[in-house]
Amino acid sequence: MKRKISAILAADISGYSRLVAEDEEETIRRLATYREVFDDFVTRCGGRIFNTAGDAVLAEFPSAVDAVRCAVDVQESFRTRNLAYAPSRHMSFRIGITIGDVIEREGDLLGDGVNIAARLEALAAPGGICVSRSVYEQVRNKISVRFDDIGEQYVKNIPNAIHAYVVAVQGSPGGQTARGPWRLAAPQKNWLTAGVAVVVAIAFLLILITQKQHDAAQTKGATPMIKLPMSVADSSEGAKRTGAAGVLSRFDGLWDVSLSGNEHCVYRNSEFRISIANGGIRQSSGESGKVEANGDFRFTTPSRANPSLTVSLFGRLSSNAGEGTYNVIGSKCGGTIALKQLN
Repeated sequence: MKRKISAILAADISGYSRLVAEDEEETIRRLATYREVFDDFVTRCGGRIFNTAGDAVLAEFPSAVDAVRCAVDVQESFRTRNLAYAPSRHMSFRIGITIGDVIEREGDLLGDGVNIAARLEALAAPGGICVSRSVYEQVRNKISVRFDDIGEQYVKNIPNAIHAYVVAVQGSPGGQTARGPWRLAAPQKNWLTAGVAVVVAIAFLLILITQKQHDAAQTKGATPMIKLPMSVADSSEGAKRTGAAGVLSRFDGLWDVSLSGNEHCVYRNSEFRISIANGGIRQSSGESGKVEANGDFRFTTPSRANPSLTVSLFGRLSSNAGEGTYNVIGSKCGGTIALKQLN
């Protein structure tokens, strides 16, 4: 067995099984054509394909620059080719790239480098590219493309988190991954869990204080009373803030957001996830909006079709559901929103 360091590219077609089920012969013919184009780009960039399985392709490159350049060219070529078909028949590759120590055996490559490239590919959106931090550090000053940091990602059968970046190629969803624009990694989950635990602990402490004062009042024959801190008890504005926080807390948690667009939208239907805490709406890029005490919300997110455009969303939440409208600023795309609380 021979060990070496290589740039590994993993690719497969998003929704291939559905495409085959809808029109098997047409899908297989197009796959053969697209694979010829894919193979040609790999060869031009100095790489070689070392394994295939159905719609999946694994390729090796002598450098990360060559691998990323190949991926960008492939996605741009297929984006143009897909314009000749209805959106439901688009054949879009997802691509993952990493640099790793691999084992070569009879022309095939094995090892963690291959496995991680496959997991990064699963994080990419259709038509998108997802790379590891090792690739980003090698190419960030050598190729004129923008990288969006999506942070540490915990993926199946890989014990340690992978710090990943997505390449913002034209027509791809930019910072969004195949599982939505963001997902909670383990540290974020722990932060959210800790926040909930603090709220529960404070509520429990207030109950104990109330009970003790009630018991003492009964013993002395006095009227029970909770004495608030001077800054809150003597301030009507402070009381209002306390009441508003109580109202807003009913919206805290994770929410699924579903968009249904009009005929001007490249993506007619889209789904992603947001987190709400104390009236603030948060995505992977940070705070992006807020929820009022009456349930009215407003926030922004990057456009899936063009990361340089911004989507403005607004509406109202009611209990664990919500609805509203959205529009892509600077375009005719717009539509309706449906929200559902997960926890």
